[in-house]
Amino acid sequence: GDCCSDVGCSDLPPRSLKTQSQARGVPQEARRGPLVLSGDRLLFAPGLGLDAAACTLPGRTRRSIRWEPSA
Repeated sequence: GDCCSDVGCSDLPPRSLKTQSQARGVPQEARRGPLVLSGDRLLFAPGLGLDAAACTLPGRTRRSIRWEPSA
């Protein structure tokens, strides 16, 4: 499955999206939406936001992503 690093803890091993979402108290309905990948690397997951390690890639332009589900 897809994995995500803890925000601010990019040196820790990644955890599954389900485990990460449950640990952060993200409701199941907030987890629906697209996953954003760069190659095999997960950059963004709805309800969790950007991968902490992806926010600090050297030489890359900083971007922000916000998922707004349709009503």
